Amino acid sequence: MADPTLPRADEAPGTIAAQVNKGQQFTSFDVNAFEIPNQREEVWRFTPFRRLRGLHDGTAVRTADPSIVVDGVTDGVTVETVGRDDQRLAEGGAPFDRVAAQAFSSFTDATVITVAKETELAEPVFVKVDGPGAGEVGFGHIQIRLEAFARAVIVLDQQGSGTYAENVQFVVGDHAHLTVVNVHDWADDAVHVAAHHIGVGRDAIVRHFAVSLGG
Repeated sequence: MADPTLPRADEAPGTIAAQVNKGQQFTSFDVNAFEIPNQREEVWRFTPFRRLRGLHDGTAVRTADPSIVVDGVTDGVTVETVGRDDQRLAEGGAPFDRVAAQAFSSFTDATVITVAKETELAEPVFVKVDGPGAGEVGFGHIQIRLEAFARAVIVLDQQGSGTYAENVQFVVGDHAHLTVVNVHDWADDAVHVAAHHIGVGRDAIVRHFAVSLGG
């Protein structure tokens, strides 16, 4: 009998073909592998779909890109803009719902921030994300990587206007220590849907705080 946790021959790499138990979510990079969500599903029960501007059903089409600026970069920290073919992006986890899969298949460039092995940052790194703009639709991808024994505080400051969906991946190496502060300070017109993926190495620690002020 086939192992239900392995990808079928007709599925993209990284796909989990079936959900074995409640602790294992179906994941796929293929948008069409997911049904359009509805309020009969528990996880979406309180979602105001009419206000999502098509992010959940494929009718939202990219018209502009977000602006991503990284401040506080010092020795031991690198910031890269990479294409969707960068193999590291697959290490951060596959999308687990249709919006995340749409964002993964629609972004143009990804921002990868890496804190080198055994680097301990005395000050936070600030990642400022501005939405695509009023009346625009954008998709984004950010990956934050801490190599073994690194320690860092990352402030993800999100603001601006528009309709925006993204994946944010945290890849935390063995014995590393990451603190994330995610501030949502969107303009009143903004619609934002994000999926955060966290991979934690052996004896690593991740603390994640989210503060919503607008949008």
